[in-house]
Amino acid sequence: MANRNFFYYPDSSIISIIIYRLRIIVLSLARQLHQFLYYRHFMLNSKDLEGTKHGQNAFVFACGGSMNNLDPIKIKALGYDIIAVNGYLLSDVGSKLPPTHYVLSDPCWFNDSVGNDQYRDAERNDQVMNLLANLKAKLFVPLNYIKYITYKESYGFCDIENSLSTNVVNIGKPRGYNSVTAYKALAIALYLGYDHIYICGIDNNYLKYVEVDSSNRLSYTVPHIGKSTRVYLDADGFCATVGEYMYRDHTLFEHLRKFPHSRITNLDSTSLICEFNKRHDLDIYLDDKVH
Repeated sequence: MANRNFFYYPDSSIISIIIYRLRIIVLSLARQLHQFLYYRHFMLNSKDLEGTKHGQNAFVFACGGSMNNLDPIKIKALGYDIIAVNGYLLSDVGSKLPPTHYVLSDPCWFNDSVGNDQYRDAERNDQVMNLLANLKAKLFVPLNYIKYITYKESYGFCDIENSLSTNVVNIGKPRGYNSVTAYKALAIALYLGYDHIYICGIDNNYLKYVEVDSSNRLSYTVPHIGKSTRVYLDADGFCATVGEYMYRDHTLFEHLRKFPHSRITNLDSTSLICEFNKRHDLDIYLDDKVH
């Protein structure tokens, strides 16, 4: 099994930590320079949208199971913009609550790109693009993937990760949080300038569903808007034990502390995310759902 000493900071030397952090800074600067040289035009288009939503509110919807608690009729009546991600448009909820803005960032959503090849479905991707075109929704994608799509209402954002950065608002600079598409959608909502943002479907509840079988294989259930799936974690990677899994995923929560709490409300009262307020006055739930 690979040596994971560096995976746990307490087991790393001061020098190795310094070198690691310097490497993050240097790589981030180099990638940012490359982006500026090759994608400046696309970023300028996105900059035209900065702050244009002041005075308005929005929902940021991901594909977690908590979306099933919402009443589409009540949500639609509010008239707020909806920013959604990934396969949301292909769900029953997505058909009832069409998005005004959409965010894709995983390589598998771009047919000619490299990466996540095993999850790529060209027919699905084309379907999403056709639905977006019918809705005339604004689509946000990483700058390095914008060349793979022909959809006119597309805007690029910087998808360079710098975990040492505190940036969660300026989508033209490296982000200081995990590569989670829903987090990027939340950052885009902040960039657009909405006064208040209500989130749902960003459940981060995997810890509730962790299991270890008789062969000590670690897995967890991923509850989605539709059916749930079970994910087995790679025994040769960073998740051979429950401890390593919990350590790896602690940044999923820690990085949310960088977001401005006063502008964000979490609509899922049972979510493990405790960084955002869960109290609100919106009447947006199904009457038979506990929230």
